Amino acid sequence: MISVDSLSYRYPGADRDALRAICLQFAEGSFTAIMGANGSGKSTLARCLNGLLRPTSGRVLVDGRSTAEASSLPAIRREVGLVFQDPNTQMTSPTIERELAFALQNIGVPTAEMHQRVEEELRRLGLTSRRGDAPSTLSGGEKQRLALASVMMLRAKYLVLDEPTTFLSPSSRLRLMEDLSRLHREQHVAIILITQHLREANHAERIVVLQNGTVAFDDSPQVLAGRRNTLRSWGIVIPRELEVQ
Repeated sequence: MISVDSLSYRYPGADRDALRAICLQFAEGSFTAIMGANGSGKSTLARCLNGLLRPTSGRVLVDGRSTAEASSLPAIRREVGLVFQDPNTQMTSPTIERELAFALQNIGVPTAEMHQRVEEELRRLGLTSRRGDAPSTLSGGEKQRLALASVMMLRAKYLVLDEPTTFLSPSSRLRLMEDLSRLHREQHVAIILITQHLREANHAERIVVLQNGTVAFDDSPQVLAGRRNTLRSWGIVIPRELEVQ
């Protein structure tokens, strides 16, 4: 369980909090979408969930460990994987193979097991023949799927994705969403998906809407569908095909 208890966060030099008294829980195996206008606090919340940002007040607990305690952060970051909007910001290795192996090397996974896990992931991604290529040679969709795979090499229990489909084509968006659904269904990974797209959010069991750093809505996609007149005030765009239903 990730427990967010009265979380507030203010960036240094800012005159107001980016998040204010947020209270949320994310259970193991759940699928939550987080929506809201630009500046509503979505990305700040994502970074608070694995300790990249530490609370100004309140607390975030990951399976009982506090993100405010430096000694807990290595374990928390193995449990809570974070995928950013731009996959280029997460690529640190000269080859695809080494990108997949990087996190495993850092935590001392035995060499034989590391090679096995990397081989399995290369096959799943369809990149076995390109293992020696630079990540920069991949398409946008391939890069984002590699970033996701690299994070999941640590077998995280919780996966936080900060608008991961922003720079992707429609077909790449679909494939990435299929990957997320598979992780949720087959490996019971808890997905916390930050998105501006209502179609993507509707894959989730629960939608949280942030507005000006506070929780404006926390319920199912079905309940949100009945609040169409409010969606625009929250900065959420309704797709045309949903407008006419």
